[in-house]
Amino acid sequence: MQNRQACLINGLLFLLLLVFSIPGTIALRYFLITMLLVAMLASEDGRACFKWVLRESRPLQVLLVLTAWLLLQLLWAKLPLEVLGELKGQWFTALLCFGIGAGFALTKQSLVSKLRLLHYVFFAGLLAMFFDYVFQFFSWGLPVSWSGIPVFANGIEIKSHVMASKVQVAFFCTLSFVFYFSELVSRLLCHKRLLPVAPPVLVLTLLLAVLLNVFSGARNGFVGLSMTFLSGCFLIFIFEKKISVVKKTIIMLCMVLLSLGGALLNYKLDPRWNRFFESAVSGMQFESSQAWVDPHKWPYPLLTDGRLVDVSAYERVAFLSAGVSYSLQRPLGTGFSRSAFMHEVERRYASKARHAHSGMVEFLISMGYPGLLLWLLALFSVAGLGVYRLRQGIDMIGVWSVLLTLGFAGRMVVENISRDHMLMMFMLFCGFLSTILQREKTNAV
Repeated sequence: MQNRQACLINGLLFLLLLVFSIPGTIALRYFLITMLLVAMLASEDGRACFKWVLRESRPLQVLLVLTAWLLLQLLWAKLPLEVLGELKGQWFTALLCFGIGAGFALTKQSLVSKLRLLHYVFFAGLLAMFFDYVFQFFSWGLPVSWSGIPVFANGIEIKSHVMASKVQVAFFCTLSFVFYFSELVSRLLCHKRLLPVAPPVLVLTLLLAVLLNVFSGARNGFVGLSMTFLSGCFLIFIFEKKISVVKKTIIMLCMVLLSLGGALLNYKLDPRWNRFFESAVSGMQFESSQAWVDPHKWPYPLLTDGRLVDVSAYERVAFLSAGVSYSLQRPLGTGFSRSAFMHEVERRYASKARHAHSGMVEFLISMGYPGLLLWLLALFSVAGLGVYRLRQGIDMIGVWSVLLTLGFAGRMVVENISRDHMLMMFMLFCGFLSTILQREKTNAV
């Protein structure tokens, strides 16, 4: 009976993680989430596991306090019905995904079997995107321009038909990279093998994650991969005790050189970096130029040499600067909503606005400072469990938990990834990792 239940949960979870990133599958996602919860709660053991999670999981307890705060905001929210709809469709669903991840962590199967399932999901997603791009190359030839998003000779930009946007492609590639990179670190340094894949496959998946990020043209995605790589080096330097300081220094220098080489290649391929810093300064002066609000209504500013600003850098910095300014005027938040930043801009400029392109700004304006601090506390509590694990020795789960949470927190500043299926996927993995780590910590006491 338990074997059939585990197989059912594995099958449903595999489908859910696959369809998360596919456009037009919202109803299917909710159906699979519901079926997973029913399957997990159907047995007495499953219900007992969820009670244990509620009692012992520090990250979940912080998230529940944050949920209480978001409900309290309804007392002063200007659009309470919108906030209720957003809580139902976004936040509560993300919480359920955290519970699904926790329930999966407590199923009666080996950790290796659970990680094998996640490997199938990531590998299938990477291969699907790779063959999608290869098909485009066969159809249109190799790109003739690599400036930002690669462009074919006929002027058509390369575009993923598997996922809806380059942000989602970069997000999935980063999740995959962190997953496999954590296993690689564990194998190289401690000869610990949790993921049942051959070394060539492990290297292939890492190369695919980097290559697909390049094809997507997501500059921030490449920055995220580089920071993940360097963060892994930092963790090695701090927590690895079996390697001498000299060897650790050599390893770090090699990894830093690899990162610098990749950064230099990206700099050469993407000429937008030449205009980045001056464009960012223009974005900080968001009140003197309103092109970030509506470029059809206001012109983009020019650089000192007469060239147009790097639109991406200018707009993102302007969104960040404006968002922080607006949040200071309403420090308790306006109520949880993906449109919180847009409402603030539209109220001031009477023009149709766009989202902030920054999950941190969206959370800061909607949740307020108390809500954002609780959110960061939840993330750092997951990372803290990983750090506790790493103190016992480098291994995949410890490295993965730290890199996943800190990477997500950092990426939130420059990408709006804390919404829709991206938030749900992240919460599911947080529930999975924090539950494994919390259970081992509790059993060790």
